[in-house]
Amino acid sequence: VEKVDEVTRLVTSVEWVGPDYDAYVEEWNSFVNGPVNNLVEAFSTKGDELTQHAEEQDTTSNQQ
Repeated sequence: VEKVDEVTRLVTSVEWVGPDYDAYVEEWNSFVNGPVNNLVEAFSTKGDELTQHAEEQDTTSNQQ
């Protein structure tokens, strides 16, 4: 997420004024809030799932 914020700062720091710039920023924000956000959430969910599986494996291994 930090990298996405960094790129967003670069995108919005462009010295450009007018409706094309407004559309450019709106498109970027839609991209970040849509597909990028969904991908970040999917990675987070998968990471939590993998952590849970690893903890279950540790518990099982320690019982033997």
